[in-house]
Amino acid sequence: MLGKHLPVRPNDMGVTYRLLADATAPDATLVIGMAETATALGRGVFEAYAARHPDTRPLYVTSTRYRVTPDVLTFEEAHSHATTQWLHVPTDPEKRGVFLDARHVVIVDDEISTGATALALTRALLPRLPRLERVTVVSLKDFAPDDAYRAAPVPVTRTALLRGTVEFAPEPSWRPELPDVRGGGAHRAPASGERLGVWSGQAAGHDVANVPPGSRVLVLGTGEYMSAAYDLATRLERGGAVAFVRATTRSPILPYGPLLERAEFPDNYGEGIANYLYRSDHEAYDHVIVLSETGDVASELVRTLKRWYGGSVTCA
Repeated sequence: MLGKHLPVRPNDMGVTYRLLADATAPDATLVIGMAETATALGRGVFEAYAARHPDTRPLYVTSTRYRVTPDVLTFEEAHSHATTQWLHVPTDPEKRGVFLDARHVVIVDDEISTGATALALTRALLPRLPRLERVTVVSLKDFAPDDAYRAAPVPVTRTALLRGTVEFAPEPSWRPELPDVRGGGAHRAPASGERLGVWSGQAAGHDVANVPPGSRVLVLGTGEYMSAAYDLATRLERGGAVAFVRATTRSPILPYGPLLERAEFPDNYGEGIANYLYRSDHEAYDHVIVLSETGDVASELVRTLKRWYGGSVTCA
């Protein structure tokens, strides 16, 4: 249902957004989506939440792996392949006011493993949000223990579609080989959009012509730029296309189970970090539309898409 590593129909993604939004208390004014995997999930929950509570005007902000303004909060996602996360304080005066005045903050992530990242973000928020009273952690899956937020500086509640536990058995002989995905230095991530806060309905506005009804189309986001792919795929689906959503990622997952093959190519943000795309079984598309906030994509990615799926590839 995430639409990150496996293709998902946008209508199915929307069902999860509405379920999570419906289970969230109605007094939140700030929703934070966690980069990079949960940017579309966070935006979808936010839009469903805003639609359910039309008398409010909440703000949506994503964390990011890119520092684009001086005024930022930083926290660590310790289990991650790229641990440092930035959360920018909006520069627009009205958005900045809503951000800093928030009492109830909703943090949206795809999967909660231990709760440590949400706890780290909560601690980072407190010095900048003097009126903060409580936090709600929203996720598709929550495997954290019951006392995960016992040390939080404010009360934390949890909403998830699936709750459970995970146990690991060590395999001493296995030695993973991971690429360097820490980033840093120059990049082309724009200081705009969800990183600096958006209101409900403030869509990216991509339009692609010549996708006839009945066509199978994959709308592929790049990295953190994923909610725009969901938005476009939703509109294509409403127009009669058989649309799917997915995104590239800097996550170096080993192909296994439904992930049959991995392609590697340079990131479109200019950091020289390897990015990945995964092929799964039974995929076939007439059109692939790649959305990029930097205005370009790697030629290696385009060649991979043509090799895997055939059909036309459009970059927007």
